[in-house]
Amino acid sequence: MPPSPSKAILTLILKVMQEQGLNTTALAKKTGLEKKALKRILSGQDILTVDQLMLISAAIQLQEQHLDMLHFQFSTPSEDTEPSVVPLQTEHDWTPNPIGVQARQLLRLGFALGTDILFYARTDALVGHGIPEHILSTEQFQSRIPIRLDAAYHQYIKPLYLDDGIELRLSFDALYTCFFPWHSIIQVAFFVEEAPPQPDNEQDKSAPFLRVVK
Repeated sequence: MPPSPSKAILTLILKVMQEQGLNTTALAKKTGLEKKALKRILSGQDILTVDQLMLISAAIQLQEQHLDMLHFQFSTPSEDTEPSVVPLQTEHDWTPNPIGVQARQLLRLGFALGTDILFYARTDALVGHGIPEHILSTEQFQSRIPIRLDAAYHQYIKPLYLDDGIELRLSFDALYTCFFPWHSIIQVAFFVEEAPPQPDNEQDKSAPFLRVVK
């Protein structure tokens, strides 16, 4: 069965997001939509309205050539059809390797999930790797330095995975290209946001409704 128009549109949106390096946090910031609501829309759990489509299209700068990629046929969905989830495939897709470099795998996972990342690196292993000297010499960072990578700016951080470490574009007093050897990274943490499950029959509390009273 050919994909439905709604699924084809969602697939297109996710493809363009992938091309631009956008995650749901960055797109939510651009559109003004709530991140949790946006994730439900993009996963096919909630209906994409015309207003939302216009906001998203403007945010990702949807062009005519993108619309040419839409290929679908109109069909009547069956009543028992389950909403399909459209996964966002990224260049960071990978399979965990228990004997591989742990820091590399954890950071790749964080970027692939589009979540805020916090990692700590040993200060003495970062000298001469692009981080400003006045940052490294700060008393509170004598042993280790915390680096927070906000999901909304992942597309600008431009992670480059190398054999011996990772290169990141970071903002201190200006933009710097910084290198972190894998052995310098001693701790990695993610900040996750998961919306509580919503009952299928949950009603819009702002709308009037009738209740049967016995």
